[in-house]
Amino acid sequence: MQFDFEETIWIARPPLEVFEFMTTPSNWPHYAPGMVAAKTLGEGPVGPGTQMLISIGMLGTTVDIKVEFEEFEPGKVFSSRNIEDPKIMTVNRTTLVEEKGGTRITRASTIEPRAVFVHLTAPLVRAAVRRNAKREFENVKAMLEQGPDALGPRRDPAAVAPD
Repeated sequence: MQFDFEETIWIARPPLEVFEFMTTPSNWPHYAPGMVAAKTLGEGPVGPGTQMLISIGMLGTTVDIKVEFEEFEPGKVFSSRNIEDPKIMTVNRTTLVEEKGGTRITRASTIEPRAVFVHLTAPLVRAAVRRNAKREFENVKAMLEQGPDALGPRRDPAAVAPD
């Protein structure tokens, strides 16, 4: 059982600035609901094939997920998918288009539950994922338009980063 959805928002910033902010893993915990840490694995600049380890807090525990950038065209598009997670497959493709002096960002997401528990709770998972995607975009907009402290003091991801 797979479900697809799309989220979009307009941000009063140029596409390259939005792209750079959204593709910098150290920014993710500051705007992504539930994310407590994110770090790049390996050396070199972020681009296609770059892998990241993200930590998501849920139900009183932290779940580590390895994510990989697939498409990566600065100012235009980036996509990522989780790897090595047998419970759920997530693919996100984010496009950025210059519009009215700012940027229209659109994310198309595909979620494919693979574990029995996730299948049984699919309606709840679907609702939570959609709600988090909307909140994430609203947070990115606030931080880029109003400044990095628009959502309150920034957390220090290193304080909760996994070993």
